[in-house]
Amino acid sequence: MLDNLTIVIITYMRYPFLKRLMKFYESYQSEVRLLVLDSSPEDPDDEELQELLSRDHVTWEKYDSSIFFANKISEGCKFIETEYAVLCADDDFLIPTALIDCIDFLKNNQDYASVHGLYFNHTNAEEAHKNGFSIGPLCQNGSSSEQELAEDRLKAYLSGKTSYYPMYAVHTKELFQRIWTETTNFVSDWGLSELFPCALSFIYGKMKVLPVFYSSREPNYSTWFDEDRHRGMYTEEKIKLAAEGIGKHLCIIDNTDAERSLSVGVNALNTYLCRSEKKRANRNNRYVTIWSCLRSSIGFRTRLRKIFLNGCHPSIYPRYMEDFSKLKQSVMSCNISVKELNKSRKLYSSQGVQ
Repeated sequence: MLDNLTIVIITYMRYPFLKRLMKFYESYQSEVRLLVLDSSPEDPDDEELQELLSRDHVTWEKYDSSIFFANKISEGCKFIETEYAVLCADDDFLIPTALIDCIDFLKNNQDYASVHGLYFNHTNAEEAHKNGFSIGPLCQNGSSSEQELAEDRLKAYLSGKTSYYPMYAVHTKELFQRIWTETTNFVSDWGLSELFPCALSFIYGKMKVLPVFYSSREPNYSTWFDEDRHRGMYTEEKIKLAAEGIGKHLCIIDNTDAERSLSVGVNALNTYLCRSEKKRANRNNRYVTIWSCLRSSIGFRTRLRKIFLNGCHPSIYPRYMEDFSKLKQSVMSCNISVKELNKSRKLYSSQGVQ
């Protein structure tokens, strides 16, 4: 049922994660297309991974290690032959049963540009082997974006009123290709590399969040950039270029004049940047103490889940126990350390600086 979907997997120097993810999809015995966009400087020396990459339903494309990830996705789009596409990081899991629901929804709702479901965090293998495996919701209030005007959807997203964003949601192939082609035209650095494609998705249609177990990822709290690098990602020139791209597409969808659309793009991006700065300023103040209290409460609930639900979250128990079990098996069978998760992140994130 997933033969009309391509899962686009981006990877860089994290072959253990790539292997784990591909084995996870193999466990479903599904013929879903996997498009692996790999910019690692060396080929894998793991024979099992090489065999997985050679399967008929897998396309493995190698790129220069210096390529910016948005350009890699844009170039990789030409290999998508299915009607739908979805992006997946090598350290995340997208749940196939939920992907089926997403495709069915898009087929029957043409005014939606994207659809996904509920996101969760799971404990990494190191922690799981010590204290048990568990998952919890990444965001408590995932809501759809269903305003009729593209401008309203864009403003809601960049002002923080839309807690979910469609970076890893299912799109049609045509829109997926358009989004990433345009991203390479208007973004050259990491600061806007997720923001811009999500903004285009909101411009081109509504976003649906289905009440399904859609994705799980390992929490990663490391920060790879310093203050100077952060400022360099959001220069006036880079913001202006991104605003021009947003304005260009607002003109098309909302049929507004170019000057007004550009103004909307500039104001929306500035709103986002103001919110971002406030978050950074609060990171080391009193909210840290509040967060510590919350983590203590969350930790107690997690222990209860491990005792009574085998680590599964109540919102997906028992409907998605088979998917949860496959996820747990994938993580627990590959004892990948937190250090392994972070080792290539800083190096890869330094790419695309212009």
